Amino acid sequence: MPPHPSRPRPDHAGRLWIGVAFLLATAFRIALVFVFPTIHGGDAAARLANAGTIVLGYQLPLPQLFVVLGKAVLDDPVLVRLIFCVWGGLLAAGVTALLSLGVDSKAAGFGAILLSFDPLLTHYSIVPYQEPVAYGLLAWAFYNAGTGRGPLGPLLMASACLSRYEAWLFLPPFFWVARSRAAGFIASVPVFTWVLWWQGLAPSGLYVVDLDLHSVRLSRVAFLTRKFLEYETLFVPGLAGLALLLTFARPGRLVIRAAISLAVPIAVVVAFGHEYPAGSGLMSERLIHLPVLLALLLAPIALARIAAGSRVRFGVCLAATLLVAGRNIRFETSLLDAAAREPDLALARDVARAIDFNRSKGECVTVHAPSVDPALLDAYVAKVSAGFGDANRARARALSLATVSPDRDRIAAHLRAAPGTIKAETGCPLVVFIDAAIAEATPESKEPMSLLAEITAGSRRARLLRIRR
Repeated sequence: MPPHPSRPRPDHAGRLWIGVAFLLATAFRIALVFVFPTIHGGDAAARLANAGTIVLGYQLPLPQLFVVLGKAVLDDPVLVRLIFCVWGGLLAAGVTALLSLGVDSKAAGFGAILLSFDPLLTHYSIVPYQEPVAYGLLAWAFYNAGTGRGPLGPLLMASACLSRYEAWLFLPPFFWVARSRAAGFIASVPVFTWVLWWQGLAPSGLYVVDLDLHSVRLSRVAFLTRKFLEYETLFVPGLAGLALLLTFARPGRLVIRAAISLAVPIAVVVAFGHEYPAGSGLMSERLIHLPVLLALLLAPIALARIAAGSRVRFGVCLAATLLVAGRNIRFETSLLDAAAREPDLALARDVARAIDFNRSKGECVTVHAPSVDPALLDAYVAKVSAGFGDANRARARALSLATVSPDRDRIAAHLRAAPGTIKAETGCPLVVFIDAAIAEATPESKEPMSLLAEITAGSRRARLLRIRR
């Protein structure tokens, strides 16, 4: 179906900047994947370690589907990471497309540079996280709905609703933009299907919305604000605030509506999002994605307004944007360098390398490593109970997770091998002992073994051995 004749479309320069944003963002992320092979983030490791499973806990399934497909094509986790780099590029291009559609090509140009090298968007799109998939689909859903491109917009919106729960909060503004009951119905189908299937927002014993009346909310705001400024500096939010002032001075209903459409989900996420760790009064820094995207939508508007009508002002704005991009590249590489030296991650990466070097095709590996901290499981059960969830089912889930090891997941994530190669059970020809397990008695201790590698990372140690039979 051709675009609706009354709907706007980006001009040639706007379309050019959309392509530039995709290429710049994707290329930057791919370069980081090869320069920094260490996989950071607990959720990213869990996704790769469980690449044979599509539904993980309460998480929506679409992002994990790309992990499953990537590992099915190539055992090396680098392919999965490259897939998510492309999603990072699609997110940057999608937000640039919204700027070109709702503002002008000049704002799209400034936005393309800021979005391509933003450290938060980059950090969580070079490993498998839900945000680049969900928010990339969301941006393109609104763009396609705004240009009247038939069923593509609602299909993209439906896919976003299968990627992250925050996307559900954007259904009301999407209905307004799409101006079609059929589009609203298509976009909503995954939400109703998911809720009916689980008879709630998630499987029993898990929780999505934090309804704990005793949770401290103000500390969350303080923490997320600090992380926002750490990633973005004062420059981006300062420009975003200026854009709002300029918009109110010269009314731009579309910009104000877009800001409100993002502000409402931000407020809901801060108030009812997961406390992490449970009982800490904090949240995952990933929850600043929406505030960052809002700031990156508004800041280019201010830059375009300042730069209008003068080559000197345009040059100053462009130079400032490029300086921020340079700072962001430096900041992100420093984060990745720190992750590469972090003992838990470095140990997992180096153990996986040793296994890859010594493992024959088809061999499994038993990993004896510390299990998840029981206090974290107890805190999670308490959180489910306080939020009026099924506490008994939560305890059963916690019991099943008592033997899960974060080290085991991190090693599996880095390994160039099929899912299931790393095991907790004995009986594999290769055995890894980590930290205290090195000195503890295990069933393999009675078997003759040869030492293949000894790995040290900070205060942590691991041994890789082969059982001689």
